[in-house]
Amino acid sequence: MSWEWKFCEYGWKDTGECCCNCLNQITLCKHPWNQINKGSCLEESGLYACVVEHIIEDNRGGTVFENKHGYCELYIGKTLREKKIERILDEHK
Repeated sequence: MSWEWKFCEYGWKDTGECCCNCLNQITLCKHPWNQINKGSCLEESGLYACVVEHIIEDNRGGTVFENKHGYCELYIGKTLREKKIERILDEHK
C-alpha cells in the first residue's frame, strides 16, 4: 500500500496536519483468533494506533485510538520525514 499525504480539515488549525496523515499512525485490522474484533486479517477493526517510538525504560509500543483524527507534537508528515532522510544522508556523505 502506498502512502500519500492528504489535507485533513480535522487536523491542526488550517495546516491540514492530522493523525490521519501522520506516518506514525497505523490502522489496526482484525484477526481470526481474536475474541474481540474477530475477523479476516484484511478487515479493518475501526481502531487506529500511534506507533511513534515511546522511549520509556526501553519499552516499545503504541497507543490505540478510536478516532483517526487528532494532532500531537510527535506528528511526522511525509514531507517532514523526507527532509529528515535528506538531512541524514547529507550528514553521512
